[in-house]
Amino acid sequence: MIDKQEYNNITHVGATPEDCKVIHLALTEGKKLSIDKKGKITDDTGRWIAVGKERSNG
Repeated sequence: MIDKQEYNNITHVGATPEDCKVIHLALTEGKKLSIDKKGKITDDTGRWIAVGKERSNG
């Protein structure tokens, strides 16, 4: 089983500009997102919506 955690836009970001847009849209619609260790972001229904990555501190 792959561990998931709640998506946090302070620590994570979309992997591409398109992923960022989809994530932003989902969050503005009030959806709860989660991210697994491989970067797969899913909404509260379990549907895969985007790929994410950890933010860099640079």
